[in-house]
Amino acid sequence: MLEHMLKLAEPKIPILITARAIVSNRLQPAASHPRTSEPGPSNSPWRLATITAEMELFSIEAETASLLEDMSNDELCSFAELHDDPAIDGQIELYIYTCFLLFKKSVSMEHLERAVQRAEGWVAVTPTDHPDRIRRSRIFDMMSAWIHQHRSILEGITFTLPGVNQRMAQEPAVDEIGVEIRYLSNQATRLAESYEQTGHVEDLKEAVRIMEQALELGGAYIEPGILSNLGVMLGMQFDRTGSMDDLNRAVDIATMAVDATPQDHPDRAGYLNNLGNWLGRRFNRTGSMDDLNRTVDIATMAVDAIPQDHPNRAAILNSFGNWLGMRFDRTGSMDDLNRTVDVATMAVDATPQDHPDRAGYLNNLGNWLGTRFDRTSSMDDLNRAVDITIMAVDATPQDHPDRAGYLNNLGNWLSTRFDRASSMDDLNRAVDITTMAVDATPQDHPDRAAILNNLGNRLGTRFQRTSSIDDLNRAVDVATMAVDTTPQDHPDRAATLSNLRAMLGMRFDRTGSMDDLNRAVDVATMAVDATPQDHPDQAVTLSNLRAMLSMRFDRTGSMDDLNRAVDVATIAVNATPQDHPDRAGRLNNLGHRLGRRFDRTGSMDDLNRAVDAATMAVDATPQDHPDRAGRLNNLGNWLGRRFDRTGSMDDLNRAVDVTTMAVDAIPQDHPNQAAVLNSLGNWLGMRFDRTGSMDDLNRAVDVTTMAVDATPQDHPDRAGYLTNLGNWLSTRFDRTGSMDDLNRAVNVASTAVNTTPQDHPNRAAILNNLGNCLGTQFNRTGSMDDLNRAVDIATMAVDATPQDHPDRASRLNNLGHRLGTRFRWTGSMDDLNRAVDVTTMAVDATPQDHPDRAATLSNLGAMLGIRFDRTGLMDDLNRAVDVTTMAVDATPQDHPDRAGRLNNLGNWLGRRFDRTGSMDDLNRAVDVATMAVDATPQDHPNRAIYLTNLGHRLGTRFDRTGSMDDLSLAVNVTSMAVDTTPQDHPNQAAILNNLGNKLGTRFDRTGSMDDLNRAVDVATMAVDATPQDHPNRAGYLNNLGNKLGRRFDRTGSMDDLNRAVDVATMAVDTTPQDRPDRAATLSNLGNWLGRRFDRTGLMNDLNRAVDVATMAVDATPQDHPDRAGYLTNLGNWLSTRFDRTGSMDDLNRRLSSYKEGWSCHTAPPSIRIRLARAAADILASQRKWDESSQLLEEAVKLVPAVSPRSLNHTDKQHMLADSAGLASMAAAVALNAGTPASHALQLLELGRGVIASLLMDMRGDISDLKRKHPGLADEFISLRDELDSPANRATPTISNDSTSLWESQAKRRRQADQKFSELITRIRDQPGFDRFLLPPAEDEIMAAADPDPIIVVNLSSYRCDAFLVEHNRITVLKLPGLTMGEVQERAQDLQSSRATGSFHITPLLEWLWDSIASPILNAIGFEGSVSDDKWPRVWWIPAGLLSQLPLHAAGRHVQGSTEAVLDRVMSSYAPSIKALIHGRRHPARESAGPFSDYALLAAMRKTPDLAANQILPFAGDEIEMLKNVCRSLKLWSLTPTMRKDNVLQHLRTCKIFHFAGHGQSDPVEPSRSCLLLEDWKTNPLTVGDLRDHRLQDNGPFLGYLSACSTGSNKAVKLADEGIHLVSAFQLAGFRHVVGTLWEVSDKHCVDVARVLYETLRDEGMTDVAVCRGLHRAVRALRYGGIKGEKEKDEKARDATLEFARPRVQKMADPYWVPYIHFGV
Repeated sequence: MLEHMLKLAEPKIPILITARAIVSNRLQPAASHPRTSEPGPSNSPWRLATITAEMELFSIEAETASLLEDMSNDELCSFAELHDDPAIDGQIELYIYTCFLLFKKSVSMEHLERAVQRAEGWVAVTPTDHPDRIRRSRIFDMMSAWIHQHRSILEGITFTLPGVNQRMAQEPAVDEIGVEIRYLSNQATRLAESYEQTGHVEDLKEAVRIMEQALELGGAYIEPGILSNLGVMLGMQFDRTGSMDDLNRAVDIATMAVDATPQDHPDRAGYLNNLGNWLGRRFNRTGSMDDLNRTVDIATMAVDAIPQDHPNRAAILNSFGNWLGMRFDRTGSMDDLNRTVDVATMAVDATPQDHPDRAGYLNNLGNWLGTRFDRTSSMDDLNRAVDITIMAVDATPQDHPDRAGYLNNLGNWLSTRFDRASSMDDLNRAVDITTMAVDATPQDHPDRAAILNNLGNRLGTRFQRTSSIDDLNRAVDVATMAVDTTPQDHPDRAATLSNLRAMLGMRFDRTGSMDDLNRAVDVATMAVDATPQDHPDQAVTLSNLRAMLSMRFDRTGSMDDLNRAVDVATIAVNATPQDHPDRAGRLNNLGHRLGRRFDRTGSMDDLNRAVDAATMAVDATPQDHPDRAGRLNNLGNWLGRRFDRTGSMDDLNRAVDVTTMAVDAIPQDHPNQAAVLNSLGNWLGMRFDRTGSMDDLNRAVDVTTMAVDATPQDHPDRAGYLTNLGNWLSTRFDRTGSMDDLNRAVNVASTAVNTTPQDHPNRAAILNNLGNCLGTQFNRTGSMDDLNRAVDIATMAVDATPQDHPDRASRLNNLGHRLGTRFRWTGSMDDLNRAVDVTTMAVDATPQDHPDRAATLSNLGAMLGIRFDRTGLMDDLNRAVDVTTMAVDATPQDHPDRAGRLNNLGNWLGRRFDRTGSMDDLNRAVDVATMAVDATPQDHPNRAIYLTNLGHRLGTRFDRTGSMDDLSLAVNVTSMAVDTTPQDHPNQAAILNNLGNKLGTRFDRTGSMDDLNRAVDVATMAVDATPQDHPNRAGYLNNLGNKLGRRFDRTGSMDDLNRAVDVATMAVDTTPQDRPDRAATLSNLGNWLGRRFDRTGLMNDLNRAVDVATMAVDATPQDHPDRAGYLTNLGNWLSTRFDRTGSMDDLNRRLSSYKEGWSCHTAPPSIRIRLARAAADILASQRKWDESSQLLEEAVKLVPAVSPRSLNHTDKQHMLADSAGLASMAAAVALNAGTPASHALQLLELGRGVIASLLMDMRGDISDLKRKHPGLADEFISLRDELDSPANRATPTISNDSTSLWESQAKRRRQADQKFSELITRIRDQPGFDRFLLPPAEDEIMAAADPDPIIVVNLSSYRCDAFLVEHNRITVLKLPGLTMGEVQERAQDLQSSRATGSFHITPLLEWLWDSIASPILNAIGFEGSVSDDKWPRVWWIPAGLLSQLPLHAAGRHVQGSTEAVLDRVMSSYAPSIKALIHGRRHPARESAGPFSDYALLAAMRKTPDLAANQILPFAGDEIEMLKNVCRSLKLWSLTPTMRKDNVLQHLRTCKIFHFAGHGQSDPVEPSRSCLLLEDWKTNPLTVGDLRDHRLQDNGPFLGYLSACSTGSNKAVKLADEGIHLVSAFQLAGFRHVVGTLWEVSDKHCVDVARVLYETLRDEGMTDVAVCRGLHRAVRALRYGGIKGEKEKDEKARDATLEFARPRVQKMADPYWVPYIHFGV
């Protein structure tokens, strides 16, 4: 038996495209702050608002402030003088407030200076941690600004901006407004500059408030410079707070500044530039393309508006380049990116070498060159980016505040170059430079967080390359510092949190620390929460959260995490515009999450959606995009996974194609090339698994080797690629047997383990794969070192896997497989028990809804089944069936692994049948094995395994039921399995072995030497293809021995017999003592030793045969179905030894063996019947009649069980052949035991004519049932029609859906049989139907003999009797002159004499008279001749070989003699009493009137293709004669086309069928006996065809078969079944049939027919008229009373005899003898 073990592979990890880390902060040009001067202030409408705003800085009670405000200037002066020397804080502040109010009212510089002086001292004495220090400082700063402004005014600085001068001319108060606006603007500027230095957001807020006050003060006349500065401050505030209100206002204010500036004004370019900045910032925040496009347009206007030689042109070009670059980021337009690089280059070129801004422009140019590298992979751009950024760093002083930013960017580009070129120098330098950037950044600098963040990224990258845990820990630390230094409300906090998340996730990957992973999820969640819903980066943070949730799912298996990961990935995609360049990456990631959820749930919706998302990702990626290869690779992954699920070759081929495209699209020196090559290797290998294409497998090895070669020795992914390479090399070994591949597989898998740190989380997976390779190497070499190491490594893999890790189950499963293998090799029950335990743990560790659960259950079933094979524990076998059933149920209908699991289930159901004999299990085993084949594509490499297992189950069912359809299909499917298995395939031996078994079985059934010779050849090939130490070799040797032994039985070749003994001995010697199948091997060895004794007489062989047969029995459990067979063999050899030695001990043991075997109720009924018969025979020889009778009666009752209704009739015949004579023996022994005659007769009836009895049951009259229980009747008819329909006798084939179609038909018949039996039971429960379809009871039997007695002649070796059945009694007449031996001799002599053309008929007829007929007729009272033509009638029912002898012709046939049956009674025959009763229950068809019916007259004057007697000269005359008679019978005559189908069609409606021609009796297969029509060679009209027709509902009256041997059955073992043409016509529904026992005279056939039909004409078509007509005809023919024509040559109607006229001793004309009548 072949097991399809499912190997669980480690998951293949696709390349993920993740969000890019923060790279740099591109510098924006500083906004210009034009300074204006204006005349001194004067009273204005806005003055109070200004005062109110400034006075709010003071902490003065409202009532006091109101009083002071109402005072006049003089009153205020007096008040100030009064408080000139304040002592406490409140008094000091009141004094400062009063002086400043005087200044505001009277512009008194004296009081302003006094206020400033006092405020300065006040601030100086205020402690630094005083809560009012900031407010007091601001009061001081505000008043100081007034002093500075007032002095500037006095120095004569005036307004020069247009519009203001005009306003000043119009409004006398404008000079005072201008002074106040200038003051407010300068004060706000200083606060903004302070914010830039300190990051104190309160300063920035105050600056904006003051500028808003200035704007309110100036109204419509505010100058553009003030507006522009306000826009800058609002933008700065947005940068700090993220408030969209600030940003929108900044845009509006900057727009006002531009609109207020003339086209030709020199500052217009600056204002346009600032407006562009804020529109760009708004795009950054909202993603609005309108804003971005407007930004580019305005920046273009700014460039166009500034002169070529303007010193600010470089700054504006720089800004313009930034916005073009940003549009590229959004649209992917290479035109924008190329233009960006060009204008950034122009900005650098326009800047002097020593210009302080040159470094910034160089930095930005480096950024854009790096971006173009990201898009085109141009190393020229990347190298230039590094060089340009180095220049930027070099051009920046050590203490310059921007130096840290440039160092940061240089680190970014060096890191990028490492990613591309893998130069560790670049990576180390990137880490060093970014560290310098951090060191150069003040602790409280707002950019410090971003630079720390980037340093963390660099350290993380170096960890990925070197696995240095120090780098990883430092990466986490600096990323944490980055988060800690970023304010809660800072807009960059989300990005910083995301990068910390990345480092924590990386550390989890390395250490497996769940704390890190949980923290990673938390900070990723915080990043999402910190990102506004409408922020363009929301998709990025969501994508990062998805990655962490996915990682946690991978570790914990939490579906909540996975579902949440899918949800956030979906949100990320939905939040990304259709034309956004990052949309492809997010679709790619969404596909990955959906794919992982499919892996967990098996949801095809998720997998299909994953493929769709990955396809969209590829379609959205430009052909030349560097990420296209990765996305193609991922698409290939999901297509491959869909193939795994559906078996769709389109998906697998597409996976190979797109991954090949990915390989072609990735540069040779790209660091990801190895990963893509690895993926391509996976799909090529998988395609090999599916198609067996060696080209794919070789290519898989090659590309995976390239993946390994392309990976640096110290790269952390190298171990994974080595592992995959090992897998494919191992697979190639499986296919080719190349030890080079296997050794290399082990080596690379070992290298993978050695290069993986002890604490690396992937170490367990890599150990697991090494264990698989070592297990494979063991399978090939048998090296226990390899197997032990495989177990150890698998154990280490399990131990290295946390208890809650989702992969633990698969590794436990693989460990169980290795342990199971070691058990099979060593027989260690510890290993087997441990295998069951760990596989059980694997099942328990797998969630109920996990898609891998089915595979693990299947493997557990395998381990349990193996343990059953080893221990015979039914609990294990039952559990194996249960868990494998669960595995099948958990596998979707369209899953490619479903076939394998169905196959395994079929195996265990079959094994349970072997153990219990349950036909339900066997039928189900065939069903699921058929489903396994149907679910497997024609070209699948496992199809051969499934075919051979199906063949094994079908062969087993044939052994049990005798169905030739099963056996023929078994041979066909197993032959196909051999044909589709490569010569060097490791399963070839097992498949050859199975084919040999099936061929041997077919030989047993058909006797075909071709089958037997081929069976020996393929069994020999199976043994030769199996290593000496292979555990299956013993089984193959055993089977070979069986085939050789059978060939000896057939040919007598001692070479075969001796070889059979030798190989059977080898089989026993190589089978462990405690192996369950050892018993079968011992039993077979015993058989061949015994057969050799039969041939040589060597007692050593016989004694050894008895010994090993005894061992076979002892090794078999009491309830095992095979135990009965082994007991049979033991009993047989004990019997043989008893015959040789006379040992009574052997005789007693023989009887005990047979009786014990009969008591094995799980054994097949045919074997139990054989045992009962053998035991009864011994008991009878000991005259223990009661015990013998009891056994035989039970055996007879069991006979119907070996011939179920669902079997084809030919299969029923085969199964019943072994029971020949059983009923006769049972009846005879029952009589010896004193059983009443009626009971003995009922036994005889029950065990004879079984096939006919089943048909009669189904075709019986159920009119009474229809009347009383129409529902039951309808159900009966439905099931009857299913069972009684002609079965397809063509040999089933295995093509397309034919297997399942054939099996479904067979299954329907089996189910219908079961339902029919159940229905009969229900009908018998109804009142008045308790005898429904039961054998006739005693009263029914006697009723059948009214008015004519029935004579049942029984033939047995114990006694021979005639059961005389009369209407009022049943008696037994012992026939001492009749013996079994005499009948056998007479029948043989009759057959041989006819074959040689010399009948010895007279002695036979006289002996029949003396031994049988005379005693019987005398006993009944028919002692004299009949003189008045009132002939009595008797019914003959001869048993066994007597059915071949003419009891009706017995007598002494000389003139004047009355000692002949023919002279005392009319004779009719019946197959059984039941047949008589059945026929009489169908009423004769009533004629509708004259000529309403017709006679079907068929004559074959010439029979084509016949070797002898082709021409029958009188056949045509016979039909012509009948046509005339038919007219007198009021019948139409119809001559059909003499072909089978036409004749069968007309049989349905005729009243008489008369055939004149040849008949042919088949001595081997009586169902093939036939009438020879024109198409007899190709489509003969056989017994089987007629028997399958049901004509009872309109039954014809007479069938006259005027042909040879139509009532003959030459198959001795089926003599009691009465299978011949006459009985077939009766079963089809003919009321009467006339036929012949052997050949008849062509000439005399005409006369016999004429006499019979004339009798019908004269007496009417009555039942008795048929019998009387034939009686008259044969009596007349006996003494020549019929005169035939003499002018034609006399021919015999015999298709086999070549002589013209038989030579008969002592009788002038014997042609009357063979005519017989069967009827009612």
